[in-house]
Amino acid sequence: GSPFYEYRDKIERVEVKEGVLSIGDCAFYKCYNLKSVVLAESVEILGKYTFAYCSSLESLTFGNHAIVAVKDTVMPNGKAAKLYRVVK
Repeated sequence: GSPFYEYRDKIERVEVKEGVLSIGDCAFYKCYNLKSVVLAESVEILGKYTFAYCSSLESLTFGNHAIVAVKDTVMPNGKAAKLYRVVK
């Protein structure tokens, strides 16, 4: 389960700092008020259902590295194609 589940209604923005390599399964599952996520360059892996049911998510920004593929299960509500942006 999500390590932040108890606080899911309070989370609006997430910034993953440099040095973090992966984000686990269901990390932000049902964080309904999450609007913005910034991932450091070091992040290489997003677990299953990482952003599932984050219905308010408007911005998902990756670091300066190429993202080869993002599985539908990371964000299964069909919003993925609209949100991903690689910062150059």
